[in-house]
Amino acid sequence: MMLWAVALAVAAWVVLCTAGTIVLCRGWRVLGKLEQTLSASELHMQQLSRDMRKLTRRADRILQRVDKSTRSVHDWTETFNRIHHTIQLWHERIRKWSTKVTNQVHAAQQANEQSIKEALQWFDLFYSIGTEIRSRRTTSAEKRDGRM
Repeated sequence: MMLWAVALAVAAWVVLCTAGTIVLCRGWRVLGKLEQTLSASELHMQQLSRDMRKLTRRADRILQRVDKSTRSVHDWTETFNRIHHTIQLWHERIRKWSTKVTNQVHAAQQANEQSIKEALQWFDLFYSIGTEIRSRRTTSAEKRDGRM
């Protein structure tokens, strides 16, 4: 019986060792596949890293151009703001000058109208006086002619 127990123990030990060897072999294979996968992943990650560096450099160049364009637009904006301010100043000056000229023209027009009214009044006065003098001369001449 002991022999059977030893034989059973040896058989169990052989089965256990075989199972352990199979497990170890499969583990090595899984580790090998894992290593291949990790190696492929590493290569893929290196490629992605290179691609990212290229994209980063391109993005940096683009951002530099955008920054340059932005500065240029900012400079133009400042220039246009100065021009706008100058135009506003000139507009205000021209408006004031125009108002002043308009007022002066209006005052000159009123003075001219007043002068014309005065000249017409003087003309009317002299015309009336002239008419009166002619009328009296005619009357006086008729009286003289009628007496003679």
